[in-house]
Amino acid sequence: MDRLPARVGYRWVTEDGSVSDPGWRTLSFPADGDRSRQDTVVVTTHEESGTFEGAVRVEVREPVGVTSNAVAFSVTCVTRTETETEPGTKTPTGGASSSSSPSPSAPSASGP
Repeated sequence: MDRLPARVGYRWVTEDGSVSDPGWRTLSFPADGDRSRQDTVVVTTHEESGTFEGAVRVEVREPVGVTSNAVAFSVTCVTRTETETEPGTKTPTGGASSSSSPSPSAPSASGP
C-alpha cells in the first residue's frame, strides 16, 4: 500500500476462473495501521477420497484492478471405516487433511 488510509476490495478466484467465495470482500487499512493483512479461503471438494489439486489467486478491484499470481494447493480426503469403541457401539471416523503444495510465499500482485 502506497497511501493510507485505504480500502481494498478483493475476492478469491480459482485457476479456472470460478469465484471460490461469492461476493467481494473488503479490507481497511487505517492511516496509522499495518500495511499487510492475512486472510483465508475455504476450498471444498465433494469427493469422498482422493486428492484434489488446484490453484487460487486474489483479484483486486479497488483501489486499482490487479490480480495476484496463482498459488497451488492440494486437499487429500481419506475415508475411514467405522470402528467399534464398545460392544454394540460404533463411532464413525473420517476427515480430510490439507496441505499446501508447494509451500508458497505470499502471492504477489501484477497490474494491467
